[in-house]
Amino acid sequence: MADKPYNKELIGKILSVGGEHMVFYYDTDKVIKFPIGPRYLISPGRHCENLKRYDRIINNYFSEFLIEKDIVFFKRRGIMPSYVIVERYVKGRHLRYDDLYSDRIREKFFYLLNRNREMVKNEGMSLDILGIWNLSGFTRVREFANIILEDKTENIYLLDHGIWSIKKGEYNFFVDLFVRWAYRRQNNILNNLLKSVQ
Repeated sequence: MADKPYNKELIGKILSVGGEHMVFYYDTDKVIKFPIGPRYLISPGRHCENLKRYDRIINNYFSEFLIEKDIVFFKRRGIMPSYVIVERYVKGRHLRYDDLYSDRIREKFFYLLNRNREMVKNEGMSLDILGIWNLSGFTRVREFANIILEDKTENIYLLDHGIWSIKKGEYNFFVDLFVRWAYRRQNNILNNLLKSVQ
């Protein structure tokens, strides 16, 4: 593992804060992501090992939806297992529900959902498509927080390594409970949202 595998002087302004990562502009054409999620904070070593496995799985199912990136694992202060993700900056915005009225975008999105169903069936794992704030129920769902629509190409990309294991015992009891709730809630929200565009 490297020791602090990034240049602090290249870190720019904060771009976003999600359920798993805090994201900053990095260098001239990249972003850098630092882990802040509960799975990492509760068990850093276990989460780092899981992330390696998640990365292999997500590359197997969603290679055409992934942004070019490097995941570097290291030991923070020489002790605590950690990682950073350095990723190409994609200029765009969150995919919105209204975008699905475009035949081209809807076809790509439904293909992504079908791949996710295959992953659930084969691996017992699911994408986090909506993001934590949409799952909370405090806001009306108008966009898919973990999918970005690129301005110049209208390609859609997964914004984060938002992947859940829905197998019992993957995490500790409370994280297990939360993940299974989040998975069921996401399915309910997606089913209701997509009825009118299928």
